[in-house]
Amino acid sequence: MEESVAIKLAVQQYYGGASWVSKKIDELTEKELLFRPNGDRNHIYWLFGHIVAASDIACYLTGEKRIIGPRYGKYFNIGSKPQDTAEGYPSIKEMRETFDKSIESAIKAIKSLKDDELFEPPATPLPEPLHEYFKTRGDVIVFFAHHLAYHSGQIATVLKLLGK
Repeated sequence: MEESVAIKLAVQQYYGGASWVSKKIDELTEKELLFRPNGDRNHIYWLFGHIVAASDIACYLTGEKRIIGPRYGKYFNIGSKPQDTAEGYPSIKEMRETFDKSIESAIKAIKSLKDDELFEPPATPLPEPLHEYFKTRGDVIVFFAHHLAYHSGQIATVLKLLGK
């Protein structure tokens, strides 16, 4: 069965965004990854960890097995504060590997869907109030593609401040 246009576009969005982020992460030193604009904003290390954690949740909500589970949450969930050093964080190498696996897993889940399944509830029930935001699998896909793009833009801003 040939993939629909909607599925192809979703895969393209995920893969394109993930490829850009991965390339940029690979080009940076630890010092650059930990640079905090204005001394108190999110650094790229935190932004990348947040994207990795979210990509793992996207796997879960689209029907694939989570790669890392909740263990990145204490470092990278909404409300967590970036640390000034990498000490205690998962290594960039580990996060890159996890990111690659979670993106591939999310893409696998997206490719497995038929158009009508985009309108079905997420593969995993969600607690209140999240189910209000993710009523369908399509909602999950669109949100996480947007989320990746949003934080990629923040990374691009920090890169500009670094002169990259």
